[in-house]
Amino acid sequence: MIGILLIVSLTVFLAFTFASGVDVRLNDPDMAVLRIKDDIIPHRTGLGKSSQIVKLEMLNGKGLRVSDIQISVKIVRNGEVVASEVCSGFPVERFRDARCSGDDIIDKSNLGKRVLGELHLSGDGLLVPGEWIGFRIKSSGIVLEEGDVVVVSILNAESGLPVAEVTRRV
Repeated sequence: MIGILLIVSLTVFLAFTFASGVDVRLNDPDMAVLRIKDDIIPHRTGLGKSSQIVKLEMLNGKGLRVSDIQISVKIVRNGEVVASEVCSGFPVERFRDARCSGDDIIDKSNLGKRVLGELHLSGDGLLVPGEWIGFRIKSSGIVLEEGDVVVVSILNAESGLPVAEVTRRV
């Protein structure tokens, strides 16, 4: 008798759910196609304001709210990860305002929209095709050498699922 009541209750619940138009589909994960916009100049080669800057340009995909992403940066040297950092809490005026954990390799000084792109507070907070986000790897965190590989992953901040990953050899 109890089994029959449970089956009837489940049937009524499911019928109501479908009849009410509740969307029971899982949301498609955000996906984006990004590329590292320019060459990454090693510190010794580009001493000054142009060295160790990483800019990621969105080529395709639906817009990403920068408040919904985490940026994971790994530096690989001779096949080994030698430094990494993960940051979230965008948009920001300077990277110091973001929530970061790891090896403290990202420059936290006031780099402005010129480097941060849509991560900066003055942007609209939405990364769409043709726009970019950026950061600088600080030389006091790690000095990039020719042959190093920079791996940048963009993750959904809530789920931790990957949205995009790009790799560039210095």
